[in-house]
Amino acid sequence: MANNIQLKKINLPSSIQTIGPKAFYGCTNITNVNFPNNLNSIYEYAFAGCNNLKEIILPDNMKYLPDNAFYSCCSLAEIIIPDEVESIGESAFDGCELLESIVIPKGVTEMGATVFNHTDNITVYCEAESKPQGWDDEWDTIYSEDGNKKVDVIWGYKGD
Repeated sequence: MANNIQLKKINLPSSIQTIGPKAFYGCTNITNVNFPNNLNSIYEYAFAGCNNLKEIILPDNMKYLPDNAFYSCCSLAEIIIPDEVESIGESAFDGCELLESIVIPKGVTEMGATVFNHTDNITVYCEAESKPQGWDDEWDTIYSEDGNKKVDVIWGYKGD
């Protein structure tokens, strides 16, 4: 675990293709990560608990966001998911309290349960016209103190 590291900005070298499980788990000072273009894999909990991480722009090579990848990144306000992503794992953005909107590319054919749990005020803009068959039935469920609710979803989003 890397929870004692006092990193603020991470510039990953271009040779990095994979970020392992819990690689930056609990690195609470991280505010920014620059991903190399050839990065193609992030594993479970890679950035979980990075409370000050504010923005994520994933490289185009990403095909899969794993379970809990950005779990409890409570300062995360923006994430850009490339069109090449096909799958988003369970609770990938659970606890990202400041995340108010996100665009899910049309090519995402699998979505885990409670991807946006504990986000409360998020609007999800889906480029797909309707929920793809491979998405979990509870992908858009938020469990909060006042009971379960559904995420606000806009289907057929075409962009600005």
